[in-house]
Amino acid sequence: MDIESVKPFLNVFDIEQIIPQLRSYIEMEYKMLLEDIEFIRDKIETTNQDTSVSIPSVKEMKQIEYKLEMQVEQMQREEKLQKMLPSLPSNSLPPLQPSSSPRTLPPISTTPSSPSTGKSSSRLRQLVSQSRTK
Repeated sequence: MDIESVKPFLNVFDIEQIIPQLRSYIEMEYKMLLEDIEFIRDKIETTNQDTSVSIPSVKEMKQIEYKLEMQVEQMQREEKLQKMLPSLPSNSLPPLQPSSSPRTLPPISTTPSSPSTGKSSSRLRQLVSQSRTK
């Protein structure tokens, strides 16, 4: 029986005629709800048994936090670098080529300057004077 069949009797005067039917509907609904509750409880218990969750210690949480912070900083540096790369001119300088003749630097005198006179070596004076004339 469905609710449509008892609908005409849902009034104050005829309600006594359908009380047994309404009671059976309510009992049937109650049993279905109890079955649903039992099913859900079983699922929760099964799920809890299958997954053993361990709570990390404060030290472990701090290590995880540090690793995450380092990852975030690295990502921020990479993003900043990516933003900077398009602003750099591409191929503005020619590629470096190896020199055919090696460069030689002039020898530098290893004699220390005299602290009392404040004079430097003669070779150093020569280099300074040459750079001024250029």
